[in-house]
Amino acid sequence: MRILITGGAGFLGARLAEELILIKQKVALLVRKEDNLWRLKGLEKNIQIYFSGKETGKVFKKFKPETVIHLATDFGRQNYDPIKMLETNILFSTKLLELCVEYNCRKFINSSTCLPSEYNLYAASKNAFLEIAGYYANNKNIKFIDVVLGYMYGEKDDKSKFIPHVIDSIFKGKNIKATGGGQSRDFVYVGDVSRKIAELTQRDPSAEKFMRCRISSGKYLTIKEIISSIEKISGIKAKVKWGALAYKSNEVFDVKNFEKIPVIPECKKADTLLGSGLKKTLDWYSFEQSKPGKPRGRR
Repeated sequence: MRILITGGAGFLGARLAEELILIKQKVALLVRKEDNLWRLKGLEKNIQIYFSGKETGKVFKKFKPETVIHLATDFGRQNYDPIKMLETNILFSTKLLELCVEYNCRKFINSSTCLPSEYNLYAASKNAFLEIAGYYANNKNIKFIDVVLGYMYGEKDDKSKFIPHVIDSIFKGKNIKATGGGQSRDFVYVGDVSRKIAELTQRDPSAEKFMRCRISSGKYLTIKEIISSIEKISGIKAKVKWGALAYKSNEVFDVKNFEKIPVIPECKKADTLLGSGLKKTLDWYSFEQSKPGKPRGRR
């Protein structure tokens, strides 16, 4: 099967590319010209790389994907630009659906969020795109699968994200400014996510027009509990300044609405236990920390 991954240079995109190569799929990645491709080292002979923008249409014309896995997104974490976020999360995503129609690509797997639209613009834009996707699924013969993820963690993640930030700060003895730590999340290992999405690519496309499913660990931990787990596995006490940051006015303390999203056989409970997943993650960052030279690029 010919599979196109958008956001292919990212944390999940690169890991998923590895997974698909292992099961003998033909893989093309759509990346941005400014992306750092370090996560793709060693995969170059098994993938085709295209750059978004002028080459977005080219990848459909030349590679002729049978399935699109859409991971490219704008979280708004760095250099927040609301217009750019809407262009990425809604307009670019819709353009991909139009290209699927034009080039007869009938399966579209999307990564999404369980956060309510009122939480932030990222959640609002991702949820708005689902409304548009429903139109394509029901009127343009696109089989649309929306994958809602727990809080994903693992090796090679962006250091600005929560778990890598905590690990990096622990290793370097830095203070960690935190809220009260009462928010609970479902933490799921990236290796499990990539395997489950790879299984979804093999799902019978006639099974549904539009569906949502979640990939989760099935267990909720608070921010305090996850930092405690990292401390226990690393053997290092974190310098956490609890309460140094205020909770957001609309803080989401739990994502129990996540449980309302169905789990289909391919996306049943993740296999990796939190302890072993964190151990793999800590080992990788510890190894990277010991290397001489400059740190990895963020993207």
